Amino acid sequence: RFCSPLRGISGPLLCLCTAVVASGMAGMEVEVLRYHGIPETSVISIRAGSTRRQVNVSSLDRPLKFPGGPEQCGTFKVDVLDLLGSARVAFDPSESEYCLSLDPADESSQRVMEVAFSIRRQGEPRRGGYTSDEGCAGTGDEHSSDERRELNAREYLEKHGLTNFMQFLMQSLMKDKPADPYAFL
Repeated sequence: RFCSPLRGISGPLLCLCTAVVASGMAGMEVEVLRYHGIPETSVISIRAGSTRRQVNVSSLDRPLKFPGGPEQCGTFKVDVLDLLGSARVAFDPSESEYCLSLDPADESSQRVMEVAFSIRRQGEPRRGGYTSDEGCAGTGDEHSSDERRELNAREYLEKHGLTNFMQFLMQSLMKDKPADPYAFL
């Protein structure tokens, strides 16, 4: 059983108390007993040896199970992760590659986040490694990239009701035909 302050995180002291319970030679369980200063939206990630388990702080109702015993892993690493953005996509069997623009969790954030990923059956060849700077534009041919940009722009316009607003402005402009259209707009 150990209680350890988590270093490298600004704000109030974060303390995570866990108990390592060996359950035979086949594996072990790590149970979070108490925590302090960790937001409910966070995820606690515990690595024991080369195995990592993650759980939402709000779902700490059962222990995390690991394949090895405590003697085999030697050290435990605990990370606290928080949500920066999210998106959903429906699986389409005809598609193997997806690109998502993530909605920031903090609505005041101006950060643009994208993730591209492929889905394949286990054992099928990989498409290549990943890069952190390409974004979604570097994940396909130019045609699909243009379509993706157009879809993202259309979703943005619809989300904020800008399409109807701009149509109203243009209709009003053509109907009234003011001498100074910029001032009118």
